Amino acid sequence: YVDCSPGKVHQISDLQRLLQIKAQEINSGQWIRAANYVASSLNEKRPPNRWELDKAAPARPVILVERSGQHCVLNSIAMNICGITDTASGKSSGSIHCVPVSDISNGIVSGNNQAVAAKIPSLSEAELESGIKQISKIFLSRGITSIQDTSWTNSLQHWLRMKDFKDRGLLSPRLNFFPGIDALDQFSQE
Repeated sequence: YVDCSPGKVHQISDLQRLLQIKAQEINSGQWIRAANYVASSLNEKRPPNRWELDKAAPARPVILVERSGQHCVLNSIAMNICGITDTASGKSSGSIHCVPVSDISNGIVSGNNQAVAAKIPSLSEAELESGIKQISKIFLSRGITSIQDTSWTNSLQHWLRMKDFKDRGLLSPRLNFFPGIDALDQFSQE
């Protein structure tokens, strides 16, 4: 993910610059994933919209996740891939925002939108390993030597992947892992 946290991004143009850099680094067709922006910390005091993301990366799908994880912004290409149209008809429970006084989708999505979640590809193995190495270094540099994974969706497959990262030395901090409620039977059989 492109780090768009308040220490790195002060206004929407800063965010656009980071997205432009990432667009030049990745292969055609790859999604640009950005996270950690805080709308109230931006000079504009609002989230960016799809057109502002379009200016930054007109040829790549972009998802920008707000720090809490409760909101994201998609550019026009990403909206199209996720099946989100320009008009507000068919919007479910107000989770897809529109430009005030019109029914034109602005790219801001709130809550857990299944259409968005289903269309965003999983990270590649190389992206995942790179991210694990980076976060491991960050944790250790800040004195964090133990982490927990307590997601209610944790499966046996997820545990085996995390164990592999530990075994290969990609993840340095100690890891406490809690099985997800739906996977308790899997874990009890192992």
